[in-house]
Amino acid sequence: MADNKQNDKEKPAKEKKAKLKKPGFFKGVKSEMKKVTWYSKADTTKSTVALIVVMVIFAAIIGLVDLGFVSLLGLFA
Repeated sequence: MADNKQNDKEKPAKEKKAKLKKPGFFKGVKSEMKKVTWYSKADTTKSTVALIVVMVIFAAIIGLVDLGFVSLLGLFA
């Protein structure tokens, strides 16, 4: 019985510590984000355009392969 009462008293203290750590966590995140070296807008734009071009090329290739398989299966059906 004495242990249960003692655990009940300890729980709120632990919860308070956890609540106090949250602002510290976000301050840490903010300080780390300031240390990050971000790409310039021009670099980001170039990378985005390159990614879109590659995606379109692969989509066309997959579409052509799919069309070929459909045509091939149409010959057997």
